[in-house]
Amino acid sequence: MKKLYLIFIMILSFSFLFVGCNDKEEEKKIDYDSHKYFIYELASKSGYNGSYDEWLKSIKGDNDNPVEITMIDTALCWRYVGDEYFIPLYDLSSSLNDGDDKIKPDEKEECKNNCDTTESAYQIYIKHFPDYNKTEEEWLDDLLNGRLSSSSEDNTKVVEIEPESITISGEDEMFIGYKQQLIYSVLPLECDQSVIWSSNNDEVATVDENGIVTSLSFGDVKIKATSTVNSNVSATFRIKVGACDDFPIPNMGGYEIVIMNAVSALSDDDPFLDTYSNPDKVYKQKAWREIEETYNCKISVVSYPEEAPWGEPRINWIKDKASTNTSQCDLAVISSNYVPELAKTFSAINISEYYRIYGRKQMDPALKQAGTYHGGLYIASTGTTTTAVNVDIGLYYNYGLLKRLGIEDPAKLFNDGNWNYTGFEKWVHEAQEKLGDNRRALGGQPYYYYYGMTNAAGVQIIDVILNTTNIRSEASRNAMKLMAKLTQDGCVSTGNTWGDKGSYEGNDFFDEGVLMITGLLWYVGASSRWSSQSLHWEGTPEIAYVPFPYPDNVNKTDTRIGTCGLSVYLYVAGRKYPSGISSEFVYVAMNDLFLRTHKYQNNDETFNAEDFIYNSLKKRISNDASIEAMMYYDSSRVFYDPAHTIYQSTAG
Repeated sequence: MKKLYLIFIMILSFSFLFVGCNDKEEEKKIDYDSHKYFIYELASKSGYNGSYDEWLKSIKGDNDNPVEITMIDTALCWRYVGDEYFIPLYDLSSSLNDGDDKIKPDEKEECKNNCDTTESAYQIYIKHFPDYNKTEEEWLDDLLNGRLSSSSEDNTKVVEIEPESITISGEDEMFIGYKQQLIYSVLPLECDQSVIWSSNNDEVATVDENGIVTSLSFGDVKIKATSTVNSNVSATFRIKVGACDDFPIPNMGGYEIVIMNAVSALSDDDPFLDTYSNPDKVYKQKAWREIEETYNCKISVVSYPEEAPWGEPRINWIKDKASTNTSQCDLAVISSNYVPELAKTFSAINISEYYRIYGRKQMDPALKQAGTYHGGLYIASTGTTTTAVNVDIGLYYNYGLLKRLGIEDPAKLFNDGNWNYTGFEKWVHEAQEKLGDNRRALGGQPYYYYYGMTNAAGVQIIDVILNTTNIRSEASRNAMKLMAKLTQDGCVSTGNTWGDKGSYEGNDFFDEGVLMITGLLWYVGASSRWSSQSLHWEGTPEIAYVPFPYPDNVNKTDTRIGTCGLSVYLYVAGRKYPSGISSEFVYVAMNDLFLRTHKYQNNDETFNAEDFIYNSLKKRISNDASIEAMMYYDSSRVFYDPAHTIYQSTAG
């Protein structure tokens, strides 16, 4: 909880970037204003011949906007006069004496005598940015006109961070004929994440380019991941492959296994309802009837009672029933955010041992992490699937408005590998120019940008595998800097852009006042979010999607999306079983149901998973390029980040 609290504080701090500057930054600015003369000295060494006052007057930005230059710590920074935030140009620490923190105009001669560097500012800059290929005179012009922004495509160098080690996690035991997705990280997290997978014994198990292992025969196998940047950096994961015993077939004496969900969501679980839309409908129906006959049981899907509405009241109801041994269901469909709370209050059953014996190690890694608390597993292992839509959190935009104004499609930029920070910033500014003064290119929740852009860089805020937090990672800091700059540039709306309409007329998503905002997939078409009735757009509303942008030093193949708040089947404690029936029997029957369903679907050669995913997304997303971007994120590019519970609890 302490870590989550720190994250919450950090999120609040990040939110302030969009609305104001803190006092400490203002104090630093004042403290270092006297460094202007030192900067003038650097400019003079670079060829500027005017006086100090003339130099101050000569500083102009784009469109003749006046520019201020100052020092914050040892960083040379600039901003347009009237803006709140300074933009770092480069660090001058290599050219400053420890004792020369503040150089005043009347200390000119002393500065000349005591500054222990003979390098010009131009030479210092080239040292930091070797790819800058302009002359010293051109550099001075760029400096005086505020064109040396750290986001400049021409003037910055992408720093390549060398890989040092690799971690691999997954199931160390497999059963013949099954698959699993291995999860890996190349450390440090900011380096290139590309690896090459290999198996030392293809007769026992093979591994594909995405780290999916297929077990084939008895034996031990070593799966190796090798960095594509440095072949000397690698890691090996050992797997023991064996045969699995047949499931025990207990006679459950007509026992009714009850699955409970919200009344509006029963069609998510009951394949016999006409409104059930999952691709496994016919396969699940077949498996369902087989399980009922084989185990002599009945499986029912029922709704939560009225006294158990959504959210905390429902969780409290589950806890109350469990504590009094009066639970009304065997499996409760809940958000995985609540698993820790229900586990620590003994309201859920730890089925870790059942999973080890009967689960066949068939569980998506992100789902397993979401259902684990202090080493115990509390949710159903529903098997691995090829039809999951892994994308949820992201950037959604008004596709109709974008087309009317002739703005480039960001989803296409992503698909073409051009949605890094440079491409994103360029697109935002170009979109803002076409939108005019009364609209904004971006909007939404500030902390969504923080989480989404950090995850897109391949960094988890909370890494449950490495047991680390990355609150102040370089990826996070760079994301905040970029969003602060875009806010300062007038491209980001601070109005209400995603929730209930009303308080910011003309400056929100509902009235075409914002082009692109943060959101979740379920918002699309939802009556409480972005329904066709609530969106007052020209023509039929068309919503498109693009992932969060990623840093310039990250390849598209290394980008990731984080997930949390998954809908899971929790095994509920406090259920009174008839004599001879146990939670173990319930688990065996349900696990057999899930595994049979996937088996029948995978064995159907006429079934096309990609076609199904496309058709299901097409019902919500209007743009084929957006659907392509969504489908790019298969299970190998998804990780579980419990930090997402913070913003989902405050904004979802």
